[in-house]
Parts: sequence; structure tokens; C-alpha cells
Amino acid sequence: PRSVEAVPPTPTPTPCPSTAVARLISDSNDLIGGEMSRGQLGDYYLANGKIQVVIQRPMRNLLSVGQFGGQIIDADLVRGPSDPERDSFEEWAMGINLENTAHYTSVSVVNDGCNGQPAVIRATGVDDLLDFINPSSQVEDFGFPFPAAFDDADLPVEITTDYSLAPDDDYVEVESTIK
Repeated sequence: PRSVEAVPPTPTPTPCPSTAVARLISDSNDLIGGEMSRGQLGDYYLANGKIQVVIQRPMRNLLSVGQFGGQIIDADLVRGPSDPERDSFEEWAMGINLENTAHYTSVSVVNDGCNGQPAVIRATGVDDLLDFINPSSQVEDFGFPFPAAFDDADLPVEITTDYSLAPDDDYVEVESTIK
């Protein structure tokens, strides 16, 4: 009889050694649970060992203040298996001028975090009317004049917003550029 030496199984390589990740959500395990959770497959996941957020893919969403996607819509701490997730973050929207917001038309992963640097997701788009709040109509409905300079006029700008999360940070850095 021949003796066969037992060889331990080769561990499955991890696709990314970093503790900060950015990726397109293609697995429901990346969705954050909780009462306010609205993330869906096709949105974007940004997380490290401390926090996790979902950035909505570009879409028209008339029921919310961030009506064009490209915004953080879910957020929570990273919790253990026996501690249920508790997303209670509704969302935010970038305000430009008084009645305008970013109409993000593209969201992409700039850095997935595998290189040990911050994981980064970028949303790009143009200026558009913030339908959720339209101050000029509200002010005029009360009988007051509204300065024409503040009334909605699509601005010829490009908006880029980077959502960045470093491996050890407990916050997402948000940097927006309007050109």
C-alpha cells in the first residue's frame, strides 16, 4: 500500500485584499437591510469594515428628492450576522442655485479598492430642475415676486461627484465638481 500525504486544500483566493470595496450590485447580499432600504440590483455598493452605502444607479425617481439617481440612498454600519442591518438613511440631493439639482446620467466604479487605496464611485451628469421642491412656484403662490435670476434655467454645466471610502474611515468623502 502506498501512503498518500494529505495536502490541505488551497484557500480560495479573495478577489480583492483591500478592506474598502466599490462594485456594481449584482448579488442581493450587497443590499443593505432596514426600514428605509431602497437599494436594488444594478445600484452600486461602497463599503469597508466599518460602514456601507448604496448609490442609486441613474434613473428617474419622482417620489424622492434625489430624483435622478447617482445619490447615496442607503447607509448603515457593517454589522455582525446576528445584528440586523438598520438603514434609516433616506437620501440626499445636490442643490445647485435654488431650484436645480444634478441629473446624473452615468455612475461607474473608478477604483474598486483592490489596490489598497480608497474605493471610489463616480456619478456624472448635467443640471436639471429639482421637481421635488420648486421655490419659485411656492413663492409666487403666496403672492410674492420671485427674482428671475433664481428661477430655473438649465445651466450649461457638467457635474461630477466622487464618493470615496478609505479602508479605515467611518465616513464617505463626497467631492463634487461643477464645470
